[in-house]
Amino acid sequence: MTALSSDASALLPLEGVQGDAASLSDEQARFNRLLAQVQGLRARVEQWQAADLRLQRERLGVLMPLAQQAQEAERRLVLTIDQLLQNAAGAALKPAEQRRLTDALEQRLFALLNEDPDDEALIAVHDRWAHRPWAEERRLEALHDLAHLEEVFGVQVNAHEHSSPEEALTATMDHLRSQAQAQFAQEEALWAAREAKRQAKRQARQQPKGEGGASAAPEAAQAVSQSLREIYRKLASALHPDRASDEADRARRHALMQKVNQANDAKDLLTLLQLQLEWAATEGGVGALADERLASYNAVLKEQVTSLQAELKTLMAPFEAYMPARKPLRQWQPEMAWPHLAQEQAALQAWLEQAQADAQALLDPVSRKQTLKRWRQGAA
Repeated sequence: MTALSSDASALLPLEGVQGDAASLSDEQARFNRLLAQVQGLRARVEQWQAADLRLQRERLGVLMPLAQQAQEAERRLVLTIDQLLQNAAGAALKPAEQRRLTDALEQRLFALLNEDPDDEALIAVHDRWAHRPWAEERRLEALHDLAHLEEVFGVQVNAHEHSSPEEALTATMDHLRSQAQAQFAQEEALWAAREAKRQAKRQARQQPKGEGGASAAPEAAQAVSQSLREIYRKLASALHPDRASDEADRARRHALMQKVNQANDAKDLLTLLQLQLEWAATEGGVGALADERLASYNAVLKEQVTSLQAELKTLMAPFEAYMPARKPLRQWQPEMAWPHLAQEQAALQAWLEQAQADAQALLDPVSRKQTLKRWRQGAA
């Protein structure tokens, strides 16, 4: 089937088939509704495409680098605490200060190692102060996770088949992930098959009946496939400058034909259809066109609505974390995300600056005392 252009600017500000609502046939009224729906969806898709580009720029160009900088500042703070604890006597640390620094080290260290469990410098710090080596911590955590997976998912894990609990956990997670993906694909295929059946039934009910009651769907499909070439040929003939009544009419025909050529080059069936309707409206031929083709055109428009709705949902998905809680999807607007994005940037910037300031403050006895007091109050 001929693809429709997604360029919203190609659409003309038409109302579709003209006439009083009471005088329109069911297909003409349906055409107007579908055309308005496509135009609205195209505008929303364009809006969210622009918003998605901005979101990706903000994430990749601002948030991710800022998060990495804050993470590195936190790492330097942990290494600074480690150096102070190793040199407790030289730094004149009191026992209470050592306890508070040790608690702060433990909290920050586990968060950092969860992000990068193979950081050798941080592993050395952990093993220097923790009751168990980091390798043993990871082994015990893997065993705990394996037991949880066995209990929840009923999987049987043979630890002897793997060199370590960590390797067994990774293999088990990969297996479960593959199972979930296969199940999801199967459910998607079943849903698609059921949806195809429902769509076929809807189209069968909407299609006019031929002789003997047979559905006219094949004829409609053939009409759609021929529409692009046929509409272009008719418009090129109707808009020929030799048919112009005066110079103003010639200029009007020329301007409309330029749009026709652009739509034909882009294989934009919807815009060609709108141009034909625009011309037919001025020539009094809309009714005949509607009676002849609108049923098949409505099938094209319905497919476009479904496609645009799916595209819109995909574009909006990354914004979920930045939308107000419990806000229905249909009420989402891109501008709702930007305050939340700014808050996230401000939080990362504050984390970065605080970690840098704390690492510097710990080197001075007076500032260190104030910093440790603030940490204690924050933990209370």
